[in-house]
Parts: sequence; C-alpha cells; structure tokens
Amino acid sequence: DLERSVPEHLRRLVSAQRLALEGQAGPALELTREALSWFRDPEGIYLQTRFLARLGLVDESLSLLERVLAGGFVAPAALEHERWFGPELRAEPRFAALLDQAHRRAAEAEAAFAAAGGPALLGLTAART
Repeated sequence: DLERSVPEHLRRLVSAQRLALEGQAGPALELTREALSWFRDPEGIYLQTRFLARLGLVDESLSLLERVLAGGFVAPAALEHERWFGPELRAEPRFAALLDQAHRRAAEAEAAFAAAGGPALLGLTAART
C-alpha cells in the first residue's frame, strides 16, 4: 500500500487523488482543500486543481489556476490538453485569459533562455564563437 508507506501529509494527497478517481467527491474534496491550504508548489497545486476540475468545481479550479500561474508554473500545453478540464471550465472567459497568459509567459521565458545562451549551454545548438 503506497498510502501507508509515505509521510502523513503526502498520504493525504495520495488519498485525495484516489478518492477523486473513485468518484468519492466529498472526501476527495475535503482532503484536497486541506492540502491546498498548506501546499505551496505551483505544479503540485496544478495537479490538485485537476481533481477539483474533475469534480466540476469550475470557479474554484479557475481561482487555483490563477494561483498556479502566479506561482510560476507556466505550461500552456498542460492547460490545453488536460482531459479533466471539461467543456464547462474551458468555456469560461477566465480560462481563455489564463491560457493566453500562459502562452505569453512561456514565450517570454523561452526568449529569455535563448538570449542568455541557454541552448548553447545545454549543448542544444552549436556555441557561437
């Protein structure tokens, strides 16, 4: 049992995810909201947001996605292709604005990386002499 082999705070996250997958909305929601009260990692918050979206909590999911982007997790492909972001969430103007923001910030990050010589540093392109 994975849930018994990890620290308590992580066990609660795993339990919330399992409960959401099993369709047990009430207990999953309670554990997820508890985790979101202390969890600070934007990618982790994104992952928990997926479960709230799966449960149909559009407004709460959008608020969390705003928190995710503000925290620096900028992944437009994740937003575009997440299967648990249903039509109701995607139809919201806030979602479109968040997706636009994610695209802009990802492009800015890519440009800054290139301008700083990141590709050459990682051996992705021939270094300029």
